[in-house]
Amino acid sequence: MTVVISNLQETVPVDERLASLVTRAVESALAGRMPEPRPAKTGPKPSSPMAVESALAGGAGPRVEVSVALVDDGYIHDLNRRFRGQDRPTDVLSFPMGEEEPGAGDEPGVLLLGDVVISLPAAVRQAAEYGHGLAWEVARLAVHGTLHLLGYDHERDEDARRMQEREDAVLAALEEAVLAALEEWEKRGTVPLSPGDCPPFFPSPPSPALSDSELAERALAALQNAYAPYSGFRVGAALLVPGGRVFTGCNVENASYGLTVCAERAAVVSAVAAGVREFTALAVAVEGEKTALPCGACLQVLSEFAPELRLILANGRGEFTVRTLSELLPEAFRLHRTDA
Repeated sequence: MTVVISNLQETVPVDERLASLVTRAVESALAGRMPEPRPAKTGPKPSSPMAVESALAGGAGPRVEVSVALVDDGYIHDLNRRFRGQDRPTDVLSFPMGEEEPGAGDEPGVLLLGDVVISLPAAVRQAAEYGHGLAWEVARLAVHGTLHLLGYDHERDEDARRMQEREDAVLAALEEAVLAALEEWEKRGTVPLSPGDCPPFFPSPPSPALSDSELAERALAALQNAYAPYSGFRVGAALLVPGGRVFTGCNVENASYGLTVCAERAAVVSAVAAGVREFTALAVAVEGEKTALPCGACLQVLSEFAPELRLILANGRGEFTVRTLSELLPEAFRLHRTDA
């Protein structure tokens, strides 16, 4: 199980203990069973209960990954407006995915359970209102959002009761860890318990770094899904972004060749659609003993977001060389940006 935490705000300080508490809260929420299925509803569908149950049970199946974004009021307001039609900020949002990425070789795949987005300014306000401290409120929101990823909701009274019971049970088990974290923070004097009381920003601790070799393996795994019936040239791409999350893509050919989409651009579009516009490295994998460079169009698209991007070019045996985007496209086309 992997919990990827991205701090996307600078209003409320975040340190390693808060990040650790969020991870603990998500893991505790995932430790329970899935709710019983009920008739389909409109809106985003939760992950397949059977698939998630199997993944959470461990063993040889895919490992579960949950992403948690810590944001400010403006960020979550925009998400709430675009995806829920609610033109106001809120405290927590959940975006179930249930997307499984295949593994490579003997490595299991990854079940991307979804994203939980938490507004830390909202957590500060609610903590002061409820009188139970910021740590407890952040843990509560993390548990609440994760339960939504598992399929819990509160649209009907019966469902709300079931979700509240589960949330209370998870938080009761977390209480000792939260109290210990609070005691430590109070000693350090860094916990803001009221709105406006915001000490200097502490960046989130970096996620465990993904090696070039591991990123190349993710690209090779993505290659297995390539649709290349005309050229037979299958390509996989794995795009690493800050925080450790990876977006993958494969080439998708079309009888009208001009409509073909390259693996590199498929990965970029996936990342941008998820709200990510900063890239760290891109692995591109092809079959056979040789490696291949991205095409000119892909280099231009990549330069729009990360002109100094590292490129890991892998062959079918997982062997790779490392180049940089600025080396391959030193004078990319540029236009004046009106938002600059």
